[in-house]
Amino acid sequence: DQLEDLEDGYRKLLDANYHFAETDIESRFQLLYEALKKNHENIAQLELDNAEYENTQVQEEINALYDIFTREIAAQKVVEGLVATLPTYLKHMKDSNAVLVEDIQRLSNNYLLSETDVSHVHRLQAELESLEESVLELTSEQEEHSEPYSLLEERLENLQATLKEIEDEQVAVSQRLAQIEKDDINARQKANVYVNRLHTIK
Repeated sequence: DQLEDLEDGYRKLLDANYHFAETDIESRFQLLYEALKKNHENIAQLELDNAEYENTQVQEEINALYDIFTREIAAQKVVEGLVATLPTYLKHMKDSNAVLVEDIQRLSNNYLLSETDVSHVHRLQAELESLEESVLELTSEQEEHSEPYSLLEERLENLQATLKEIEDEQVAVSQRLAQIEKDDINARQKANVYVNRLHTIK
């Protein structure tokens, strides 16, 4: 009964366009049915030790299959969420980078900027452009994907982690650029104080 329910669930997952990394699921079901049939013979012949052992083996295999199916169902939910949020996250990152590029251009008119920050922002720009291809590929082909959700989940989570790293780098560059202006304002204020003191001394 439990086995039939599990197989029925498996068929429904296939109908719902689920894919599995394990290619031997059909044969595993077949082996389980054979093991159960053999076990009925063990019970009929009162070979109860064998029957108990076979029962344990069958239950472990049913649990293993169940784990595979629940893993894919859980991954599908995560994939759905990431597919919905990653394009927006990427757009936010690209907008942030555009602001950084503008800040660098604006500040470079008045200050000598670190070449590291300038090249860093350009490198982030290139990274975002290459990531955009991956994000689009993984989020737009959802209807026709042919790999297990668990693998898609892994790929999408890796993309998300990379975007997070880029965001952290953007924040660091942004803070350094803001510090340049802050330091300049402080220096100007101090200079004004000294100029005023000089005037009062005269």
